[in-house]
Amino acid sequence: MQMPILLQEAVEQLLTDMPQKAVRDAAAALSLRYRTDEKAPAGVRLLSSEDEMRAYCAFRMPATYAALVKAMRMMKACGAGEPASLTDVGSGTGSAVWAANEVFEHIDEANLYEREIGMIRLAQQL
Repeated sequence: MQMPILLQEAVEQLLTDMPQKAVRDAAAALSLRYRTDEKAPAGVRLLSSEDEMRAYCAFRMPATYAALVKAMRMMKACGAGEPASLTDVGSGTGSAVWAANEVFEHIDEANLYEREIGMIRLAQQL
């Protein structure tokens, strides 16, 4: 499943000044950290640089978006109805809002909470 074209284009724009090797290296470091830091102490930052945050948008965000769309479609198919609001703690780049807009007719309110200033800035750009 692909992200909406508007979102894909915004992610591509984030990467225009970043060499492909830097994107690949940052994505590899991030993926390794995801796989090995499952039990990292509370408060430890998963993303350590702006390059990793931008690489997240290119490599992790599409999968997160797809998983959220699938889960929300399953919820809808089970008769859970249309939610009026969305709360996302650890919202990162805002994938849940994009997914909710894909699946549901109308979300009246969205509350996103994220501690990483860099991720908040990226979410605002997207």
